[in-house]
Amino acid sequence: MFSNCHALTTAPRLPATELKEACYDGMFMYCGSLTAAPNLPATKLAYGSCMGMFYGCRELTAAPARLPATKLAERCYDKMFYDCEKLTAAPELPATELAKDCYFGMFHGCAALTVAPKLPASKLAPRCYAMMFSRTALTAAPELPATELPKGCYAQMFYGCEKLTAAPTIPAAAKRPGVDVDKIFDPDFVGDDDSEDDADE
Repeated sequence: MFSNCHALTTAPRLPATELKEACYDGMFMYCGSLTAAPNLPATKLAYGSCMGMFYGCRELTAAPARLPATKLAERCYDKMFYDCEKLTAAPELPATELAKDCYFGMFHGCAALTVAPKLPASKLAPRCYAMMFSRTALTAAPELPATELPKGCYAQMFYGCEKLTAAPTIPAAAKRPGVDVDKIFDPDFVGDDDSEDDADE
C-alpha cells in the first residue's frame, strides 16, 4: 500500500482489531523516512497479517508499545521489523499460543535493539522464534520456558548477536542429556515432534 514511499514520515491510524490474511503485508516496506509505527490494537490475526509490515524502514525508531494478540497465526509477524536498524525498543509480546513461523526474523538486523521482550509461551510451534533476534545488539537473552521443542523453533534465534555474553537457560535441554545447548539453535535441529512440520512442507 505504501511500500517505497520514501518521503512518508507519518503512518495513518490502523484501528482494526481483526485482521485478515496478509492484510498489512509489506504495507510500509522501505519507507525510508518513517520514524514511528502506528498503534496496532488487533487481537485476532490471520496468515501473514503483518508480515514484512515495516521491512527495511531504516529510520524507524519506535514500534507499537504492545502487540496485544495472545493467539497468533502462521507467519503473522514474520519479518515485521526486519532491518529496522534504528529501532531501540521492541513491543510487548504477550502471546501464549504460537503458530508456525509467527515471529520468524521479526527483529533481524535491528542493530540498535539491546533488550528483548518477554516471551511467555510455554508451548512452541515449528520455527516460531527462528532468526527472531539475529544480528541485533542484545546484551541478554529472554527466558525461554518451553519444555517441548518443535523442529527449528529456536533456529538461529540469536545468530550474529555479538554483544550477547551468555546463552539463555533452556529447560527443554534437561530432557536431552548430553546434547550441547548451542545445537538447539542450529537450523537443522530436530525437535521433539516434527510430524506437523513435515506434513505441510
